Amino acid sequence: MEASDVVSLDRELKVVLKTGNVVLGGREVLKVISFGKGKLVIIASNCPELIKEQIEYYAKLSSIPVYHAPYTSMEIG
Repeated sequence: MEASDVVSLDRELKVVLKTGNVVLGGREVLKVISFGKGKLVIIASNCPELIKEQIEYYAKLSSIPVYHAPYTSMEIG
């Protein structure tokens, strides 16, 4: 990922966190995507492996795209 891509992602994340309908936390995200809701899942770099696997599984079943962010959960939100 190039530096300009990281800056753009950082800017977009800040906008979404301020203006969008955002769910934070692995267990909360699992609840939402298991019902097929949500438009995008962003997984932090320090997400526990078990939670990450579950999120990827349910997101795939619901056709929700998953993005693996180069940020930790503290940096995201």
